[in-house]
Order: sequence, then structure tokens, then C-alpha cells
Amino acid sequence: MKRFILLICALTLFLSLPVFSMELEWVSDQVYSNIDIGKDIGLVYNEKGSAVINKYCQIVTPFTENQKRITPNGLVAVLGDNGYIGFVNNKGEQVTDYIYDAFCDTHEKSHITQIGYLSHLTGFPSAGDGSSDLIPVSINKKFGYINSYGTTVIPHKYEYAYGFHQGIAKICADGILSDYGTYTNGKYGFIKETGEEVLPPDSYWVASYFQKDRGYASAGNGVGDSVLIDKDGNIFKCDNDGFAPAADYIFLNSEYGRYSVVDKNKNTVIPWTWCYGIELYNNRFIYNNGIYNLNNELIYQAPERASLYTVSNDDKNFMYLRVPHPKIDGYALIGCLDMNGNTVIEPIYQTVLDLGEGIIYARSETENFLFDYNGKKLMKLNGQVDYDFSHNGFFAMRDFDSMKFKIAVNPLVHPKIYLNKEKVQFSDAYPFIENQRTLVPLRVVFEKLGAEVLWDDNTNTATVKKGDKVISMTEGKNIITVNGIESTIDVSPKIIDDRTYIPLRAFSENLGFTVVWDENTYEINIGA
Repeated sequence: MKRFILLICALTLFLSLPVFSMELEWVSDQVYSNIDIGKDIGLVYNEKGSAVINKYCQIVTPFTENQKRITPNGLVAVLGDNGYIGFVNNKGEQVTDYIYDAFCDTHEKSHITQIGYLSHLTGFPSAGDGSSDLIPVSINKKFGYINSYGTTVIPHKYEYAYGFHQGIAKICADGILSDYGTYTNGKYGFIKETGEEVLPPDSYWVASYFQKDRGYASAGNGVGDSVLIDKDGNIFKCDNDGFAPAADYIFLNSEYGRYSVVDKNKNTVIPWTWCYGIELYNNRFIYNNGIYNLNNELIYQAPERASLYTVSNDDKNFMYLRVPHPKIDGYALIGCLDMNGNTVIEPIYQTVLDLGEGIIYARSETENFLFDYNGKKLMKLNGQVDYDFSHNGFFAMRDFDSMKFKIAVNPLVHPKIYLNKEKVQFSDAYPFIENQRTLVPLRVVFEKLGAEVLWDDNTNTATVKKGDKVISMTEGKNIITVNGIESTIDVSPKIIDDRTYIPLRAFSENLGFTVVWDENTYEINIGA
């Protein structure tokens, strides 16, 4: 009987232990002193300087000591030997000469960033939200905009210019621009990506960025005259209460710390209340440590002494809950809530970060983990993931012992593929999941299966032949043809960066192979 009880206790303990069925996969064995990943491009650093990498983390320009920064439209700004800036694309091609004295920094939160002291202008205005192909750059201390091909789209005529947010950018004139990139005492306006000045920079002394969740930007002259601008560039003059029907919700505040929200018809949504501010975040109002729906009905109230906070990135999906540390005075522990106040990650960690692309990172005093968006613990890490190092299905992790960075594959974006239990290696094109379907590079997988792979440039049609089976699909069409017989499926081939991706299961099973998906490890095994 004692043995039976011991067996039950041991089994209970075993079942209560965390099971990590997913393993971290590195893109390569290369280690770096630092990494910065952006839109289809990145920078890696070592003792030789920095090099440009593409979105598959392959080095496309060699390591040099030139200072570099990533821009939000997929270019890298490089400081040339002449003290001016030129731009390189994600193929390592130089797309402009070294003629610019300033460019925008990639990080939305920073207004001014310096790339080292220049004899010319050194400051870089806010990059914007990354939705535009245009970035502000300066020649002879006059700002204009170039696209990702290095072509000037909006002429260089402004004292200062900022990145685009939802198709609207803030511009400046008549101010004082120092050699350190600071801009003061000027006037502000707004332009569209076409260069049209929806609000000329001639009247207003202060202006905000376009705020996606609220749906407007604002400008004022400091003496009660203010306007709101919507994403289409329509201008609405505010009344004495600061109201103008520019969006679904208008946020009002008094000089005494009271805030209110009204709708576009001036109906009260949130009455005047004392608080530190009201935020609209993913269709929820956040104030006084509570989550409210759009009818101002309380959904969740943080516990006493706890606090809620959000992140500024519009693509993030969760609220964060900070609670007092039970043992250390003045310290807090952090967890993660969905927008209905349901706990996704318990507040027991020092750091919790929504990395995007389905993954949440959490760090305690002694351990680091990756979770999925349902709060399922995916794997334990021997290293630390930083906020800005996640993009295109990859993320960078710093090893605790060496403090060096390596690049890992996000398994929720790029699943592992096995052929008869032998892992398929990818280098310049990775499989990806879209609408719960896995698409794979056309040739890498099916040529390993012994099939003949054909591509017709004229019709954008992929054809795979093996034995007596001929299967074809055309890019953009949800019709698969097997030995001349057509049927409809819920996914079509895609062409991305001149590579063709086709639905894995549809082709494999029609060729007579079995496809087994393991939802615990995000692995796919194709067998005969």
C-alpha cells in the first residue's frame, strides 16, 4: 500500500512539472554583441563594427565601422566618410549617395536621436508608425521625404519634418534649428503622403502626432485656437471645450486634472472625472486602473495597490498588470491581461513583453520563458529577449553567460518541417503559417520528396509532378488541379520576394504523402 501511495505521489509530482515540448531553433551559430531588427532588414554588431542583414538574417553588407541606423521603410542609414548619410536597402545595394545631413530614427518613442557628432545637422525626427514608405531626410538643413528606393517624393523645404502616422505627418517652419537637431519656436502643420499640406505650417505653435486609437491629431496656438485633423486630412476647428467631430471619440481635459470623453455628436461617453488621463486602447477605455468598454461599463478593476499600463506600439495586444512585490519594498511584479481583464500571464515576473507574432516573453528573477497568446508556456530560455528584437518570424536573444546575441526562429510563424523525420533546412525562404495553413517554398520541400517542380512565369502557375500525379495551382487562385480535375481549397499560392510559396498539405497529400501536424511543438512531419 505504501508503494502504491508513493507511486501516486511521484506521478502527481511528475504531472505537475512544466513540460516543454518546443525547442529553440537558431538561424545560425553566429553570435553578436548587439542586434537591431526592423522591417525586412537589420543590423548586427561585433568587434569589427556593424553589418546589414536581410529579413532571413543573412549578412548582405560586410562589417564596417561606419555608424548605421535602421529606418522604418526598410532602409539602413549609413554615415559616410564625408560626414553625410547615405542609404542601403535590404539587398545591400546603395540606393542614395552620401548627401543627407539627417534622417529619422526608427524608434517611434524617441523624438531626437544622434548618430554621433557631425559638423552638420545631427538630429533625427520621429520615424512614425511604419505604415508609410516615406521617411523624412534633410539636405542642407531642409527636410523632405524619400521612399524605400531612395527617390525624393516630397521636396526638401521644411525646417523640420516628422514621420508619417496613419498617412499624416507633422511638419515645421519658421523655427530655430540647431546643429544638435533641436527645433524650437516654430510653427507646425500636417501633410499627406502626396505632399499636400492639409494644414500649412504657418499658424500653430504646438501639434501632436496622429494617434491611431483616437483617430486624430491636434494643433493649437496656445491661446485657445485649436483644430483636430483626421486620417483623411480633414480639419475640424475646436470649440471652447476642445471639441470637434474629427473621430468617433474626442478626449477633453481641463487644467485641473479632470478628463472627459464625448462622441462625435458631443454626447457624453465618460463624464468629467479626476484621473491621470484616459486612454483608448484596442477598443477599451483605460483610466483609474480600470478597463471599460465603449459604453463606459467597467469590465475589470485592478486590485488595490496594483496598476494597469499599456504599451505605445499599436500592434500589441494586451494590458499589463503591475502588483507590489510581496517581499521587496518598492519593487513590482508584472503580469499580462487580455482586453477583457482575463489573466493571460500571472503577475509573478519582473518583465513581461508582447513580442508580437503570437509570442509573449516573461522573465522572473531566475528563469525566462516564452508563452503563446493563450498563456500556454512554450519553452524555457537560457537567455533574455529584448523588446525591439522581434520581427518577420525571428527574434534575438542574449545569452546570460556570454552576454552575446544570437537570432532564433519564431516557431509560431515558421514551423519546422520534417521529411520522414529528417529536418528540412531553410536559409533564404522559410515556411510560414497563414490562416491556419502552412505555405512552403516551392522547390525546397517538393524536390526533396523526389518530385519535379515547374514554374510558369507567364501564368504564375506552379506545377509539381511525381509518378502519375500532376498537380498545379496559380498564384492568387484557390483552385487546385490534380490530373486535370479542379477543386477549390481555402488557400492559394503566394509570391513573396520573387519566391513562390504553395500550400503544403494540399500538394503533399495529393502526391500520396501523409502530413502530421504536432500542435505542441509546431512541427510538421511528411511521410510516405
